Amino acid sequence: MISEVYDMKNLRPIFLLLSVLLLVSSSFSQRKVEGRVIEIMDGKTVVIELPSGNLTAVIQYIEIPEPEQPLNQVVKEHLSKLVLGKLVDFHPLGFSPKKTVGQLYLKGLDIGQQMVRDGAAWHAPVNKTGQTDAQSQLYETNEAQAKAEKRGIWSMPGLKPAWQFRSDRDETLRRAERVTSTGTSEKVYEARPESKRPSIAAAKTRPGMWSDSNPKLKNAAALLNGYNAQTRMGYIATPPLGITEATEVEHKTAVDITYLYKEDEKKGRKGVYVVGVVSISKEWRFLKFNDLIVTVDDKKIVVGKAKRTTLTEGSLVRERLSYEISRETIEKIANGNDVVIKVGNYIIRPYPWMHVILYNMLEAS
Repeated sequence: MISEVYDMKNLRPIFLLLSVLLLVSSSFSQRKVEGRVIEIMDGKTVVIELPSGNLTAVIQYIEIPEPEQPLNQVVKEHLSKLVLGKLVDFHPLGFSPKKTVGQLYLKGLDIGQQMVRDGAAWHAPVNKTGQTDAQSQLYETNEAQAKAEKRGIWSMPGLKPAWQFRSDRDETLRRAERVTSTGTSEKVYEARPESKRPSIAAAKTRPGMWSDSNPKLKNAAALLNGYNAQTRMGYIATPPLGITEATEVEHKTAVDITYLYKEDEKKGRKGVYVVGVVSISKEWRFLKFNDLIVTVDDKKIVVGKAKRTTLTEGSLVRERLSYEISRETIEKIANGNDVVIKVGNYIIRPYPWMHVILYNMLEAS
């Protein structure tokens, strides 16, 4: 049992379990990128032109009206007036394969905070973003002022915050699906004995293996991570990192990195790093050859063979390759200019911003 694991030598038997089950994001520091905003995608998403390519950036800590709500287009136009065509600083805080979440600044002005002050956005709930208390208070003050002045979203009585609107919309869709699938009304479904299915509240509060918070893991409140206070074990990890090797609909590949650790009062935090490669294809791609070789600025680093797990999903097959990798190797990748990852006979080239993720993961771990 996990609760019986108390020393580092027992971490390795379970890191495969984590690497298969967990795809979470790492902790991010105050690094920034500079570039020009060349496109406004919506009221909180912009495209920034960088020397290494374009970056799709989502402004953290705010919520804007959904496309089905009033003022959605007005908010987009407002953001356009603020930043389109201008040089900005972007502080990345979290990543997904296609977008980067963080804070956007124009000559030192926090654009997210300005959107809230102008009534163009709601301050997102802190329990969903993990924003620091000091920042949260600033946003709340600006939101209170916008509300008092009935600016923008506050000028429309009854306009629901985006998260509440989404929740109501999703519940309506769920009810519609129940009617379609059962041929009966929602009223009949709700009349079934409640004891046969857990309540929503119970599902949210059900204790999990990694449901505790680690007081020593700083600046990670806004990120998905896990910790078990009883065993003092936890993890932090990157999200799935999209790669340029996969282009076909039924041929997908992603890479993630997990740091599994144990806290010790005297020795501090110690752990292992695991690189995971997930492949979904019509055929087994890594059955015979799955050595991991990383080339950084023409210097090869042989990581070795994978621990491989498989799963069949209809006509497709899923492979998960896990490699234990040293911190030194991750540091070399983070500091390298040209990085090529070879898994078996396949070449993988990470996205240009992968080094930013690794920098911050190293700092968090």
